[in-house]
Amino acid sequence: MNKISTPHTALLEQIRLLEQQQQSQIKQLGLQFQNTYQSLKPVNIFKNAILDVASSSAVKNSLWHNVVGMASGSLVKFLLVGQNANFLKNIAGTLVQFGIANVVSKSDAQSKD
Repeated sequence: MNKISTPHTALLEQIRLLEQQQQSQIKQLGLQFQNTYQSLKPVNIFKNAILDVASSSAVKNSLWHNVVGMASGSLVKFLLVGQNANFLKNIAGTLVQFGIANVVSKSDAQSKD
């Protein structure tokens, strides 16, 4: 025989369904809280910032131009000054190194753009 639905049993069924929905939402809220907590840890913020910067093509290009400039500047300094030089010659060599590095990195950047 079919059970006759009364307003009381229908109400109890609705309450049961709402309680299940509430439990599901509480679990989802707990998971979201854990995700938020993990993402706000300083180490994760730093890691994500580094990954964002490292994935940027503009940063990669800029870094490459600077590396090429510094390498060529160091080579010129080594060729001009050598390994054993006096204090003034070392300072002059360092100034030349940074000047060459600046010129090469800017010209390299302009030629690739």
